[in-house]
Amino acid sequence: PPHNDSREAGFAAFYAFEKLYQASSKEGKSLLNKRLIKSSLRYSDRFPSDPRLPGILLNTAENYYFLNDYLKTKEVARLLIANASTGPDILQKAWVLMAHSAYEAGDFAQAEEAYLKSIKGLSNNPEEHRKLIELLASSIYKQGETERSLGNHQQAALHFLRVGTSVPDS
Repeated sequence: PPHNDSREAGFAAFYAFEKLYQASSKEGKSLLNKRLIKSSLRYSDRFPSDPRLPGILLNTAENYYFLNDYLKTKEVARLLIANASTGPDILQKAWVLMAHSAYEAGDFAQAEEAYLKSIKGLSNNPEEHRKLIELLASSIYKQGETERSLGNHQQAALHFLRVGTSVPDS
């Protein structure tokens, strides 16, 4: 039942799972991941105005990604992107998770859009910028491959040309 310290008790439960998760081996992380996700989603449902929520949801999206659950990763990333209280660093990470998940799921158009937005939000990190640019170029190229495999050669050629014009550094 709700009480005055419900929010802090809920956060303490999430935090305890998170610390246990961080200290676990890879096998242990696989076992704890679903419990950590369940705890964080329950917390986000009960305390949607908590200022710590964006960090909790980012953690949840990362855990879904760890489990290769790209659909759920994108769902939680969308929650972060739509949340007005999400700060710029977490927002940029949410876009990266959205992009990686879309790419892994074969939705290269969505990956392209998300990579563009994640690159815009990136602060001074040349290595990360280079990686995201390469993945952006790859997502455009993959759209061309998809069109070519469907016999849409003109559309494929347009995508292939876009790689050079949209991502000249690639």
